[in-house]
Amino acid sequence: LLNTYENRERTLRDFLFLSSSLAYQHFFNKDKDHYISLTSTYNLYDGKEDAQTEFFSLENNFQGGNRNTEVGPSNSTRVSLDYQYPLPNNMKLQIGTRADFGLSRDDQDAFEYRFSKQDYVRLDSFSTDVTYVQNVYAGYGIINGKINQKLGYQFGIRAEYTDRIIELTDTNFNTAIERLDWFPSAHFSYQIDERNQFRISASRRINRPKSWHLEPFIAWEDPYTTRQGNPDLLPEYIQSYELGYIKDLEKGSFSTEIYFRNVNNIRARIQEVYDTNVIVKRPVNAGVSQALGAEFSFNKRVNKWWSFNAGANLFYYKITGQISGSSLDQETFTYRGRWSNSFLLPKDFKIQFISNYIA
Repeated sequence: LLNTYENRERTLRDFLFLSSSLAYQHFFNKDKDHYISLTSTYNLYDGKEDAQTEFFSLENNFQGGNRNTEVGPSNSTRVSLDYQYPLPNNMKLQIGTRADFGLSRDDQDAFEYRFSKQDYVRLDSFSTDVTYVQNVYAGYGIINGKINQKLGYQFGIRAEYTDRIIELTDTNFNTAIERLDWFPSAHFSYQIDERNQFRISASRRINRPKSWHLEPFIAWEDPYTTRQGNPDLLPEYIQSYELGYIKDLEKGSFSTEIYFRNVNNIRARIQEVYDTNVIVKRPVNAGVSQALGAEFSFNKRVNKWWSFNAGANLFYYKITGQISGSSLDQETFTYRGRWSNSFLLPKDFKIQFISNYIA
């Protein structure tokens, strides 16, 4: 044993959040299945954070500390235009477009306690100002309808163009991404009778990294650990296939679903050597994951004041990937369960009891 110490951490956060929205919809007929709608939202988020970690011996002697401050406003604007037109034979056509505009700044300063000055001193090499801009432009088209009031179908495709740039102010460092993605989908349902229905679907989705996953500056967590974002991080792409059955009961319902999901560019946080006795943690794209499983759900209203929902998810999970010369390959069979209860009390009060189990 070379050294024993105790961490004492304190984080102060101050947030301001403002949101506004505007919506307009016009119906062309009485059935309200022919319409055009315009929606827009604007969100402003301003946050301050002051995180301090101090280290003490077990005899309570002060051994030093680190401090990180972050100040950064961010704002996002979304504008959507959607149009639906009824077609013959119970068909509907939906088309639309959406634009998301995001801008944020993060001014980060790092400090280290110096016994010679009896105070915290700013570390210029670990203090950075980052500007983060991401704009996403999307358009979609959907056709849906029913055949003989039993077979329902929906086909759709969405295109997204991402324009992203991250800049470190007062430096020449910047990273930019311009990417066009396509997301097709197909859904079918078959109504056997009033209480029994089958569903099948295939879709492609995207899971983008958060802005703090992309910011390239380094922040200290303790004397031996730092963290850093990865501006070249790619989004996760999820291909999903699902086959489900739903049965309506007298006072509830039962459903089961068999699914397969393939995820490319899965994100993982790795640890690497940063300096002598110091590691750095950063997110990377680590490979491909696959899940094959079945999910069951049962909900029931027992009486006027008690209803519950129970569910279970059993699946085989596999990861294939490699990072920094190490293999991430692994596979397992695992399961999850949930049970939620709702109790209705007098005067419209409600109590919920929720439990989850994760293997």
